[in-house]
Amino acid sequence: MNHRLMTFPDIIRSGWELYVKGARLLTRVGLVFAAISLLGAAQVFVLWFAILTASPAGARLAALYPFLESVRSALGMPFLWILSIVGVFVTFALLCYWFVGAVRAVQHVHSTPEEEQIQHIRTIYADAFTMVPSLFFVVFLLGITLQAGYYAYILPAVLFACWFFFVGFVVVLENMKGIQAFKRSRALVIGRTRAMMGRLVVLVGAAVLFSLASDFLLTQLQLLAFSPWVEAIEQGSTTAAVTVTLVSIVVSMIPLIVLTPIFLCMAYTLYVNARETTGEGATTVRRVTPGSLAMEK
Repeated sequence: MNHRLMTFPDIIRSGWELYVKGARLLTRVGLVFAAISLLGAAQVFVLWFAILTASPAGARLAALYPFLESVRSALGMPFLWILSIVGVFVTFALLCYWFVGAVRAVQHVHSTPEEEQIQHIRTIYADAFTMVPSLFFVVFLLGITLQAGYYAYILPAVLFACWFFFVGFVVVLENMKGIQAFKRSRALVIGRTRAMMGRLVVLVGAAVLFSLASDFLLTQLQLLAFSPWVEAIEQGSTTAAVTVTLVSIVVSMIPLIVLTPIFLCMAYTLYVNARETTGEGATTVRRVTPGSLAMEK
């Protein structure tokens, strides 16, 4: 049995080819992610920041956004806390919904000739909600597992993150649930944990670096664009503060529309490679090799 994994340059190449092949559909997937992220950012801005205005550290927020204090006064702190917690879970469920459709979209692009690809995002997401409970439970359990590993001196968290990196793909593409999904993900990694960990560290690290670089560039551009507003904000202009904040949030979503599907394509490529090098899934997941997508064109 061949246990050899693709090199990281090959993962990048194949993932990029996959993204280019289905760029139209995957851009729509990125837009869905950006929309859900905007919704999450909005609820954080209104609900959590309204809670913060009640603390000494929130005095500046209260001065810049006085309407947040009005929200807190109107709703009351207990109800505000309840809404905030519910909002977090709703956003989390929507992100699970996005992930189900996104993984299906990437698989569709991978297995379908370019001229036959579905372009209507509604088709991809038609029954995605049916898988949300399973994915929600598994990801929630994964978060608890990683948190426990972190408190056990970090190293176990890194190991768990490596073993269970594919758990979401397993739930969506192999229809496994609960502990079985964790076992399956670990089975795809075990025996080459060090090699897989190296690839995941580079892959996730590259995604983080690209995200930080794009955020930094956008921040600098926004500082230049919003320089006339700075004085108004310093003088306590609510309109200026709200406008700058909202525009900043929207602009920060732009890189997500492209970077998120690209990262997902690379992660999917690694998942398929992990399946084929364990000798399983050859009949259900088409083999990924560097340049294979380019040859299909």
